[in-house]
Order: sequence, then C-alpha cells, then structure tokens
Amino acid sequence: MTRPFRHPSFRNTGMAKGVHCFMAKTVRFPKPLPTWEAALEQFLLWQQAARKRPATVGDYRQKITQFFTRHPEVWGREDRLREAALSFVAEPGIAAATYNLRLVYLRNFFNWCREQGYVAANPLAGLKRQRAEGRTVVLEEESLCRLLEQPDQGTFAGLRDFTLLLLQLDTGIRPSEAFRLLPSAWRRLSCSTFSKWSVTAVRPSGLKTFSRSAVRTTASR
Repeated sequence: MTRPFRHPSFRNTGMAKGVHCFMAKTVRFPKPLPTWEAALEQFLLWQQAARKRPATVGDYRQKITQFFTRHPEVWGREDRLREAALSFVAEPGIAAATYNLRLVYLRNFFNWCREQGYVAANPLAGLKRQRAEGRTVVLEEESLCRLLEQPDQGTFAGLRDFTLLLLQLDTGIRPSEAFRLLPSAWRRLSCSTFSKWSVTAVRPSGLKTFSRSAVRTTASR
C-alpha cells in the first residue's frame, strides 16, 4: 500500500486512523527595515492621524532628526542604539526641561518602532522625567515701562506689538501661542480671573509675576 506523500511544510492534525488531513504552516518573513528617515515619516503620519497639534508633530521631527543626525550609524544596530540614545538624552550641561523633551519624544518614537518590528526593545524604557526647578522672573516697574514704550502705537505694527506685549504680561502666554489664537478664544480669555494687584501665570517654564499697576500706568499714557 502506497503511503500518502507528506510535504515537510505540512503536518498531520491527528484525526481518526486512515484519515489524513494536512495543514500548511505559516511562514513569517522578517519585515524589511526602512531607513530612519522613512520610519520617521511613517511615525509622523501616525501622529497626524492621532490628531496631534502641528507644533507637536514639528517637535517630534526636530528632536528625532537631531538624534539621528548625530548618530546615523545606530539605526538597525541594536548593540549601539541604547548607548547612543542614553548619551543623547543625558547630554551633560542640558537643562532638565531639555532632558524631559528628548526623553519623551524619543521614547514615544522607539515605542512605535518596537510595535512595527523595527527595534527589538525600547532603549529608553524605564527612564523617568527629571524634576525641573521653578524660575521666577521679576521685572522692575521702570524696565517694564521702558519696554512698553518701545512700540510706535501710531502705526499698525507698533499697535500690534504693544497689544501683544500687554497680552503676554497679562496672561503669561507665549508669542507662538498668541499667534495661533482664534476669535473664538477671546471669550475664554475674558473669563479668566487674576488677582487685583498682580498677574501670576504658572507655565512649564516657571513662575512669572508682573505688576498690574505698571501695565495700567503705561497703557494709559
């Protein structure tokens, strides 16, 4: 009696005697590794699909490009990637805020790379953010008045700059944030509450305190 032919890629499922059922094995081929530039573009596209702000996507591009510009040889080299990533994040002399930004952006990128099969493990896994010390900025009233007197309010550009300075002093907003404001945001700003004699805005960069009397005096001139 001729035995049924069994290809090496098939196996017997162990069914009843005399009945042979064969199942093909699944063969997984390794995923081709793209360049780090191509991987970055895929990651940024994923970030955009997740509805991340354009500024955040731009920060991802800047930090990740900065890392691979310094260490282009480590992409695809698991034995050198961890050392390079740690040295970049913990570069001597950088502030705690810079450390935290590099850590968060690179760690998220490598997490995504691990899910895609581009790296075996995240080289920055387990690291925690550093605590950034607060920074207090105190402006003398005379210096503040001289600053507000610089824009020529007789021109459109001067009036715009003067208004922007007042907005920054009153809310602690960054210029980049102020330029992204829409008309619908002004109602929310007008509902903000401030102390009677001073304006205190707590931001990631620290604590900023300005004298409201100085702003009122200069604005009324």
